[in-house]
This record gives sequence, C-alpha cells and structure tokens, in this order.
Amino acid sequence: MQLNKVEKLYKKLRPEQAAAMAFEAACRHDDKELNAVVDSQPRFNFTAPCRAYRNRVMELNRLAMFYGAVYWKTQAYILRAMHLRDEDAVIKTAVLLGSMEQALKETCRLFLVDVVTVKELGFCDHEDLYIEYADPSLTAEYVKLFTTAGH
Repeated sequence: MQLNKVEKLYKKLRPEQAAAMAFEAACRHDDKELNAVVDSQPRFNFTAPCRAYRNRVMELNRLAMFYGAVYWKTQAYILRAMHLRDEDAVIKTAVLLGSMEQALKETCRLFLVDVVTVKELGFCDHEDLYIEYADPSLTAEYVKLFTTAGH
C-alpha cells in the first residue's frame, strides 16, 4: 500500500528530478527505487536513425570534446613551461601537441570528417602550430586513443 503512494508521487516529478533520483538510486544500488522511478516515466513510441549512425554521431562529439579537453590542458602545460623558461619541457610538450594534431588528422580521415569541424567543436585553434614536432610512435598511440574514446 505504501509503495503505491510513493509510486504516485514519482509520477509527479519533473523529468530532471526523476533522472536525479534514478541516478542516486543506481549509485546506491537500490534497484527497487530505481525501477519505481524508471517505471513512473512516460513511454513514447518513436523512430530514429539506425544505431550505427547514432553511435557515430556520438563518437564524433566525444572525439571533439575529448580532443578539446586534452588540447587545452596540454596548451596550459606548454605555457607554464614557457613561463618557467624550461626549454626541455617546452620541447616535450610541443612533441605531445604535434603528435595530437597529427593523430587528430589521421583520426578524422578514418572517420570521414573534416578536422576543422572537430577542432571547432572542441574550441581549438584551426592551425596546426606544433605538427612539425610530431613523433610517429606517439601519434599512433593518440590515434588509438582518439578512435576508441568513449568505448
């Protein structure tokens, strides 16, 4: 009887509130509450593009966001090294950035997408400022990382 009252209250939650409650229930491993919250949400019948298409769109978004985060973090490292006048650290970080730039080009070629588009979504510079410092083995590692980000 008590559960029916609670289930009725779940149906009055806004989607954002229900999602927060479901997230917290899942983190607590409270399957009973999680199922009650999920079951209280309205169901819709809809059509969508095929799974491969949806997966690739999400993959491209993750690539851009991930690349942007790593790019700007590494840019911060090189600026710090320049500020400290640490030439070795500047060169090592330039190798990282150049390898990332080259790897993004290769990844975008594999994914059939324009590298500039990915960089724009990641809020990155369009120009490859460090590509001359790219290390082939490090580039290969970044390609692996970028092509599997989010899997």
